[in-house]
Amino acid sequence: MIYDITNSKTFDALSRWLEDIKEFGPEDINIIIVGNKFDLNYRREVSYQDASMLAEKYNIKYVEVSALTGKNVPDIFEILTNIMIKQDIARDNSRIKIKGKIDKSHVTANHNITLDRSVDPNSRNNSDSKCC
Repeated sequence: MIYDITNSKTFDALSRWLEDIKEFGPEDINIIIVGNKFDLNYRREVSYQDASMLAEKYNIKYVEVSALTGKNVPDIFEILTNIMIKQDIARDNSRIKIKGKIDKSHVTANHNITLDRSVDPNSRNNSDSKCC
């Protein structure tokens, strides 16, 4: 869920959306809160602490990014990928416990994913490096 750190109204709507997802969404949905426009930090209306506290309340991750410069954008995908891997491993372990035996044809990978950050999103020489 993305909000604009320079517009508190976008942040205020997050609580309602999170409650709706909690009530009506699937139990195993993967959510993170993303504060966008970090490049405009000097115009911030929502503190990092307030956003972090909201994420903590719902037991989800929080990251601030700049879609303009690409700062921390790969972190979103890295966080979501790692959440999905852990969720998949937990599901697999649950199935093994239910069966009461280990399925020998099943192999589980227990690795974190790290995205290649070798491309500088601020480089003017690489027009494909900008996000969104």
